[in-house]
Amino acid sequence: MRHAPNSKGFITRFNPDWCRDRYLHLKTPKEALFADVIKINEIAAAYDEETVQLWLVAWLVNLSGLMDFEINDAQANETALFILEELYMLNVAELTLFFKRLKKGHYGVFYNKFNIQTILRAGKEYRMERGKIVSGLSTEEQKTIL
Repeated sequence: MRHAPNSKGFITRFNPDWCRDRYLHLKTPKEALFADVIKINEIAAAYDEETVQLWLVAWLVNLSGLMDFEINDAQANETALFILEELYMLNVAELTLFFKRLKKGHYGVFYNKFNIQTILRAGKEYRMERGKIVSGLSTEEQKTIL
């Protein structure tokens, strides 16, 4: 299940701007959950975890540029690893919605300063909201998305 010929191609194709435009119509976690697109753990299986980490770094750099705060390489790399650890089950549409919500202040304010705890707390919030949605689905619906 490859979406690009190699990991660099995946990161280039699925860049934050492309994902934003592609999944702009998805407004809720439930809509994003049912988008039927590749999941983070599937990206790691198709390429490797380093690909996912570099892809998530691209998302964090995109976030920092829009939010006007600096993020150094060490912060970006470690945060990407933590996001991978915490949000591996999300699909690309869900991750896109998660970052859109971060940018809009849905999970709190950054005050022009990078804060790893804000991002990880937001990830846990998103995961809890997603869990409530999944638990309310029938077994058949769960099979189609999980």
